[in-house]
Amino acid sequence: MLPSSQPLPSVPDQPVDYQAAFEALPGSFLLLAPNAPAYTVLAISTDLLELTARTRQQVIGQSVFTVYPENPDAPTATGPSALRASLQNAAHTQQSDQMPVVRYDLRNAAGVFEPRYWSSLTKPLLDAAGQVQYLLHTTQDITEQVRKQDQQRELSKIEKTYGLFLQAPVAVCILTGPEYTIELANDEMHRFWGTTPAVTGQPLFAALPHAREHGFAELLDQVRKTGESYFGTEYPVQFAGPEQPVQYYNFIYQAYFENPTDATAAGVFCVAHNVTAQVIARQQVEESERQVRALVDSAPFPISVHVGQDLRIQSANQAMLTAWGKGPAVLGRAFAEVLPEFEDQDVFFQMEQVFATGQPFGVRNQQIEVVIGGAPQTFYYHYNFTPLYNPDGSVYGIVNTGADVTDLMLARQRIEKYAAELEESEERFRIMADAAPNHVWAVHPDSSIRYVNRAFLEFVGVSLEEYLRVGWASYLYPEELEHAQHILTEAISGQTIYRLEHRMRRHDGQYRWLLAQGAPSYYPNGELYGYVGSAIDITELKQMNEQLVQTNNDLDNFVYTASHDLKAPIHNIEGLLHALLQTLPPETRHSGQVQRLTDMMQESVDRFTKTIANLTDVVKLQKENSEEAVLVELASVLQDVCLDLEPLRAAAAGQLQSRVPGGCLFGSRPKTCVLCCITC
Repeated sequence: MLPSSQPLPSVPDQPVDYQAAFEALPGSFLLLAPNAPAYTVLAISTDLLELTARTRQQVIGQSVFTVYPENPDAPTATGPSALRASLQNAAHTQQSDQMPVVRYDLRNAAGVFEPRYWSSLTKPLLDAAGQVQYLLHTTQDITEQVRKQDQQRELSKIEKTYGLFLQAPVAVCILTGPEYTIELANDEMHRFWGTTPAVTGQPLFAALPHAREHGFAELLDQVRKTGESYFGTEYPVQFAGPEQPVQYYNFIYQAYFENPTDATAAGVFCVAHNVTAQVIARQQVEESERQVRALVDSAPFPISVHVGQDLRIQSANQAMLTAWGKGPAVLGRAFAEVLPEFEDQDVFFQMEQVFATGQPFGVRNQQIEVVIGGAPQTFYYHYNFTPLYNPDGSVYGIVNTGADVTDLMLARQRIEKYAAELEESEERFRIMADAAPNHVWAVHPDSSIRYVNRAFLEFVGVSLEEYLRVGWASYLYPEELEHAQHILTEAISGQTIYRLEHRMRRHDGQYRWLLAQGAPSYYPNGELYGYVGSAIDITELKQMNEQLVQTNNDLDNFVYTASHDLKAPIHNIEGLLHALLQTLPPETRHSGQVQRLTDMMQESVDRFTKTIANLTDVVKLQKENSEEAVLVELASVLQDVCLDLEPLRAAAAGQLQSRVPGGCLFGSRPKTCVLCCITC
């Protein structure tokens, strides 16, 4: 500011040249008349003239669209139409109009259009009456900015494409030049090759020398030189080594050119897709189909396929041909022509119904009469007719599957006949069993009751139905039930003779002892029918045996007591004999008569002692029955018996005679001794 003491400078007294000032303003401006559709240029900034390579003489007084015409070769350049719309909108609304970024190409001094991008604003200038007097159009050339943004977007797009390229789920690589240098390869391709990204920049066959063995070099040369793509399908590869399984790939080799006019491709773009799983799956399906066909052909049951209204035989396995009694020559012929004997039977009608309705049909045990070798024969079949459909749902054929059950039906008839005969046989058995006085029974192989006779039912006091319902367990002595069941089960398991003494409750509540015996019974085919046996009441016999056992026990006790009581007297006699011998004078003791008598007395004492010991041993044997049997010299035993009987013989003046050949030392007399089998 000037000092307050100094006067203000004087202003020249001349009009202001606003147009010159306007044109000198920095920036790009146009002052247009609102005379649509021409929009005449009234003024233009110097910056815009320089930017558009125009002069004021070329611009002032001209339509803006004449000065800056539309690029006829760039239909995407929407600048002129956008400018016209902005001018119209500002003039109509009397409001500023901000245009979007538009492409408005400018023709340079050489007359060639250059792409340009603009950011513009149209503002109406109003007169005193409020009417639009001028349109001020300001614009800014942002071409470089747009180009940088486009480049950034393109770079981002390339980076994204490159990332997608590397992450592609298929193997992808770019091979450059005649050496097929690995310019780029994603992870899937490295897995395919069995390499790492370190091979990037190396020639393919230097990194993978064994790839030549698979013929890849010839394929790559062919594609690069001819420019024609190569498609490989399910190509077997074993890059990872012979110990690894073969992998299968679908791949494409496509040539790429740096310039469209090049005769030879710059390299090859490769895409490979691992289809090992699909190949293996298809091979498995093919193998499965082969096995199914082999199974159908070798199936023991008949299978055939009939097509068309005449039921033409399209295929038939050997089992079906055998069932028909025909050969492969029948294939392709009408069913009625091949087997006219079936025409009057239900088979034809059933097949025609399936063909007409599309509903499957099956039948069991169908009897079919066939003439073979001039003689009629009867067969039985299970068979099914299954319709085959066209895509539109109509029936075009029938699958005929069958099973020859003739043998089964004949066997069933034989079984039914045998069952009737068996029932008749069992009825005869029941009649005979009911007439038997003892208990007759029969059980199934699982030990359940099959039958008991009348005597058995009278013993337990119930009907056959009741006894079959409750079984024998309710009548057995409780403590013997488990043992009896075990013995019977073991016998049935080993198919051995069954024998058991057990108690069973009679109708009066008394438990009676029974002796049950049984043996296995078989069907004619060897199968176990069950066990058939009988039982008798042995209660009285058991009681008599118990009495005999008691009597024997009493006798054993008596013998044991007697032998024990006799030991003391015999020992006394033996002591007295020794005392007597000591008191006799030597000459008397050694005389022949005394010596013979004392020896006889000592022998008698010894035999008596031995007899007492034997009686004791007999009692022990009867009680223990544990000692082993030993051989006895019968002659010495008889000799001892004879010596024991000698005093009796002498007193009776008799003789002893043996009842066995050889005789006895003592002659013979009429009395018989039961101990030594001799006659006295």
